[in-house]
Amino acid sequence: NAISNPEFKNMAVPRGKLIGGTSSINGQVFIRAIPEDFENWKNRGLDNWSFEDCLKHFIKLENDLDFKNEFHGNDGPIPIKRHKLDTLLRDQMTFYETVQEMGFPTTEDHNNPFSEGVGPLPLNNSNGIRWSTGICYVLPALDRDNFTVLSNSICKKIIIDKDIQIGAMLENDEIYEAGEIIISAGAVESPKLLLNSGIGDKEEIENYNFEHVHQLKGVGKNLRDHPAVELVWKSSEKLLDELTDVGAQKVALRYTSNNSKDRLDMISVMRFQPGGISKDDLHFRSSDFGESRIAITTGLFLAKSVGELTLNTKDPHSHPVINYNYLSNNYDLQRLIEGVKFNFEIA
Repeated sequence: NAISNPEFKNMAVPRGKLIGGTSSINGQVFIRAIPEDFENWKNRGLDNWSFEDCLKHFIKLENDLDFKNEFHGNDGPIPIKRHKLDTLLRDQMTFYETVQEMGFPTTEDHNNPFSEGVGPLPLNNSNGIRWSTGICYVLPALDRDNFTVLSNSICKKIIIDKDIQIGAMLENDEIYEAGEIIISAGAVESPKLLLNSGIGDKEEIENYNFEHVHQLKGVGKNLRDHPAVELVWKSSEKLLDELTDVGAQKVALRYTSNNSKDRLDMISVMRFQPGGISKDDLHFRSSDFGESRIAITTGLFLAKSVGELTLNTKDPHSHPVINYNYLSNNYDLQRLIEGVKFNFEIA
């Protein structure tokens, strides 16, 4: 029930419905927001969300295997590493060199708050392990007396009495009482749970025929994402065999689009697309299934388009209706067009 834009067809929305959440299924790029983002949140009233306030938490959670300085931690549970330049594949190294020839600087560390340009991406997959929050935080805490994980359970709604949270109701109507509840179910399930609980704008809640429990405007609104466009070329020669480890997104260029007031609002990522099994496999495949393909993705980090999430039914198993409303703001469209043209120039 998700659409990217009213003019486009439905789209899939991957969800991390397991221990570790979306950190167990995402692209494993461990990149921070830039200081300007934090200052923007602080200026909107989040006093403890300045870059300086959040930096100490970034330092605490990471074990950066490449850097020891004032911007990185080396004792945290999440190991962070970057691919060395001599491990880049031929297409990735060509991308790295080409954007330098076009005038862009290099950066060794995209998580340095003042960095920009092309360089290796920080990744949380050291030694071939996806270091998710499940592995780094949940599993080590399972033996604690004050910590319980309920698997195969769905929260039906939050129970509130006189504007005070008192518990969570599961789908079997069992209630777990608590003095405090932290909802950390992601950009999809968090607003869905709040709306199912009668928490939101009164008029919208009553339109669902729910009991309105607590007035809170904005639930399910202001949905933001970072749309991207991928350009793919079929290689004129076979660059790799089918078992070559092409790695994750090894190298990327972060830059500012023309006439943008937002620094580093764009990204270009070079990645190799392995062709899978060879064409002489006995399965029926498309004729180019075994070919090598090269892809450059242009992504919009700071989109202006705004979407929303609404409900279908009271059923906690049902999917909400998600309208990402991509490219409804013409500024987003123009920047993506500029990014696509730029990637053609690189190619």
